Amino acid sequence: MVASAWTGNSKWVDITVKLAQKALINKISLYDFEGVFTDYPAQIYAQNGTQKTLLATFDSSTYKTWVSYKPGQSVLADAIVVHKFGNNIPQKINVYG
Repeated sequence: MVASAWTGNSKWVDITVKLAQKALINKISLYDFEGVFTDYPAQIYAQNGTQKTLLATFDSSTYKTWVSYKPGQSVLADAIVVHKFGNNIPQKINVYG
């Protein structure tokens, strides 16, 4: 779970979550319980080495609910990157492959 930070956090940053091993991702599920952030949605990427592939744009418009995204085809990845502004981030991420 990702903790909130309320000071010095009004900027875009990347959060990288390394996977236990390389995987072909065929679905990602995201959960947020803090509120809607349609003004600055987070972009969720699969990363393989230095190559990033956009998997989803997440704005928590249905917060307190798991939301699943499926890429058009499976994506090879060794990490998930969340490009986020402030506290606009899913607190839970499930990766399927």
